[in-house]
Amino acid sequence: MGAKPARLVAMNETNNTSLRPGQRESYPWYVVRVRPNSEWKTTESLTGRGYEVFLPLCRRVREKARRRVLDVPLFPGYVFCRFDRRNLTPIMSATGVVQVLTQDHKPEAVQETEIFALQSMARARLEMEPWRTFETGQKIKIRYGPLAGVEGHVVRDAAKPRLVISVSLLHRSVVTQIHREYLELLPRQNDLVDLPSSIT
Repeated sequence: MGAKPARLVAMNETNNTSLRPGQRESYPWYVVRVRPNSEWKTTESLTGRGYEVFLPLCRRVREKARRRVLDVPLFPGYVFCRFDRRNLTPIMSATGVVQVLTQDHKPEAVQETEIFALQSMARARLEMEPWRTFETGQKIKIRYGPLAGVEGHVVRDAAKPRLVISVSLLHRSVVTQIHREYLELLPRQNDLVDLPSSIT
């Protein structure tokens, strides 16, 4: 049990050391729904079969008998995996897998830019937390720092800009704080609107 936090941190990087030849980055990312508390078992099972798996994490403080800081799945019940959607049998038979998220009865791929953003935030060890999906706000791009090249939307909380990276397949977004001088506003395309007061 004591070694688990080290593994949790490692899962913020994609597990791609055991991929079959030619598989790396050859297929899109998909969202795999797993049984409750099975994210680790599913990640290990899929990795053991040669698939590239990404399990983004966030830090949680638990107050019980003593204060503990844990790294837990950012999206409980989900992992991201690259695979050929024409061959779902090895995915569906992996430990803990419930289903692959679909649209029109076909597995729906996650955009590479969304995975890139999540991986960049994880590598930079920025604080992350699940956040409901936003439909409004100014689109921005980060020019400097470890997240350079990542695009998102600005949410102002106590006058401090926050970068929001949307993961639309899960109907959620990820929010993290970033220095305002790192941000560049992208050209307006009728996407600048007032955010709900509950957010700002």
